[in-house]
Amino acid sequence: MTVMADLLTRFPSPQIDFVYALDDPMALGAVEAIRAAGRLNEIKVFGQNGEKGACDAIKKGEMAGTQLLNSGLFGLYTVRAANDALMGRPLQKDIGFGMALITAKNVDQMYGQCW
Repeated sequence: MTVMADLLTRFPSPQIDFVYALDDPMALGAVEAIRAAGRLNEIKVFGQNGEKGACDAIKKGEMAGTQLLNSGLFGLYTVRAANDALMGRPLQKDIGFGMALITAKNVDQMYGQCW
């Protein structure tokens, strides 16, 4: 929130129109700063993880979206790949573990998967 508040002071409207945060708590902090600056209607915020707070913010129109990310599977597949590498086993080029975008268009149907 503090970093976003500083950026909003340094770069007045309309220099910032989109914020991408590495996780939903960062995105929600940015939303707080943007709200305090009275600029919610001009800056879109997108996070990732699919946390309930982010899904609620999407429902309220405060966030543009989040990427639903299954952190448990991400960790499991990462450790499995590291173990395979240590054991000399061949590694898959791509390892998928299921992700989905949550936006205003689908937040109601995806809400049960927000955590």
